Amino acid sequence: MSDSPVVLIIEDMSVIREPLGICLQEAGMRVHLAPDGESGLDFLRTSRADLVLLDLGLPGVQGVEVLRRIRAWPPTRDLPVIVVSVYANIALVRKAAELGIQGYFVKTEFALERLVERVGQILGVQGQSQGIVATIGDAAEAAAPDRAHRDKQLSIGSTSEADSDADAPAQALQLPTTLESSGTPPRPLAGGRARLLQLMDEQFERRGASPAMARVLELLDSPKSTLDDITHALAQDPDLALRVLRLANSAAYATGEQTDSLKLAVSKIGTRGLRDTVVGIELAARFGDCAAGSAVSSRSFWEHSAACGLIAAQLAKSTAPDHAEALLSAGLIHDLGRLLFAEVLGERYSKIVDIARSAREPLEIVERKVMGIDHAEALASVLRHWRMPRSIVSAIAAHHLGRDAVATISPADRRLSITLAIADRLANALGHGSSGDDMLETTAAECRMLGLNGEAVTAALSNLAPYVTELTSWLSVPGGSHSGARETDVGKDSTAMSPNALYVSRDAACDAYSYAVHRLAPTPRTAAPQVVVVHPETGKDVGELMDRAIQVCHHASGRLLPMLLITSFDASKLVGRSKWEAGIRFLRAPMLVECLDREIRSLAECSSPAGGQLPLPRLGDAI
Repeated sequence: MSDSPVVLIIEDMSVIREPLGICLQEAGMRVHLAPDGESGLDFLRTSRADLVLLDLGLPGVQGVEVLRRIRAWPPTRDLPVIVVSVYANIALVRKAAELGIQGYFVKTEFALERLVERVGQILGVQGQSQGIVATIGDAAEAAAPDRAHRDKQLSIGSTSEADSDADAPAQALQLPTTLESSGTPPRPLAGGRARLLQLMDEQFERRGASPAMARVLELLDSPKSTLDDITHALAQDPDLALRVLRLANSAAYATGEQTDSLKLAVSKIGTRGLRDTVVGIELAARFGDCAAGSAVSSRSFWEHSAACGLIAAQLAKSTAPDHAEALLSAGLIHDLGRLLFAEVLGERYSKIVDIARSAREPLEIVERKVMGIDHAEALASVLRHWRMPRSIVSAIAAHHLGRDAVATISPADRRLSITLAIADRLANALGHGSSGDDMLETTAAECRMLGLNGEAVTAALSNLAPYVTELTSWLSVPGGSHSGARETDVGKDSTAMSPNALYVSRDAACDAYSYAVHRLAPTPRTAAPQVVVVHPETGKDVGELMDRAIQVCHHASGRLLPMLLITSFDASKLVGRSKWEAGIRFLRAPMLVECLDREIRSLAECSSPAGGQLPLPRLGDAI
């Protein structure tokens, strides 16, 4: 083994880096793993490598710059480099090719055995097959702007025969069965995202929608249709008619009297909103007996979906009044892509969920890394194929994108997707079920982007719980799919004493973290607070909010409380520790709800009202 060639893998995500390493080791090579460009370059300065697998999207020193430095240093000038990146970008392909590379594989679409084969060809490792490997030109063609519109996407690193195999079995997408533990990252999925979308589309078709729904949508698109025509079409499907009736009497349409007339229910919802409404409730019902793998129960999934839909519909009164029904439906089905993933991949999708939790990464990020596409983008693709209402598709497609990415889409779509994102995060913070991802994320900046104030958010959440319970009861199969599933029960243990916490941020009413903290650590008027949680959004907020925290502590308890500082940046250098020596902990956002719960409880145990009180600094003292 000491004479075996050495492959350096420079890749920041362990769910990609480690499986690649395992495959190459199984092929008889030695492997060194580097999580970023600097550590990869450090290895090359001191150790031998015979080939480099390089990701372009690295933190710190970017992949192209790493490649440039490799080519500029005489000892590594001729070192073979294969780019393995999530990017399918013609400009990057050309830039990398100009610097000199021996292959370019797009993570989302290559066949893993082809990459190993290519490495073996370059290094002269015996026993590797001599299949055809995509050239740089092929990669550039695959990255062309019209690629998304092709019926069949190119699979980088695979033969044309493999690409044309439309009847390849679902097993082609399975994770390896040789994984020994849930903590072992899966290899990237073979078959490519095009095949995955095809299987999802087929599964969606099998679940299907009722003929009545298709007829209702047809009538709603016709200017000649009457209210009686639409009501008659709905009546052909008693289940669909009952769901429309129930929705008309739910929190989304709480104005006016209850009705048992289908015609009045349609009139109450309005023909303009009925199209969006019918799509949401029909698709939710068709998948009501599914669960997102063994990790999440059906009821927990649909409780989260119901809460998200109801919150989004209420927020729409301020953000998008003409699209309340679309946002309600989008909320009901926004995570349907996870159900489709679970049905196509089975327990292997549960492993992806487990990996995300173990890595404390948002599930959609791990989905993209492992499968090349997340559940929201995948579902939007399927819904577009079936010509579902554009407003619903637009809201779902971008609701997991970051603020910078969302800023690039149209203003109308942006308002829909951000509204849905806020509703999704608030539902998580309030503990209404789980769709498999229990990450807590901020909403304050998103609220500002839409001009939402605390009053509007508070109103949207007012008296929410009973309506969520009602809507959940007819979205999910009673008691279904609970075996072995994880429920969202953090902070709900009635046998344990809940800690009491104060919360300080710029606008707590718009901040999802505040709702999570108050759920996990409510502070009754008669109880003394034990912890103060502070959430500065930027480094500039730290000093002001910590001064405010001193005032809050002084007013509430007359002493300085242990502090939990939640930030998305490294705040340790901004906080002098002399006055808070034993009382500050840092928690990076986003975080799992169980991590927030654990840190609050741990700090509460350190809080001692009698005896060991921490000194209270004078207001205005430097912290």
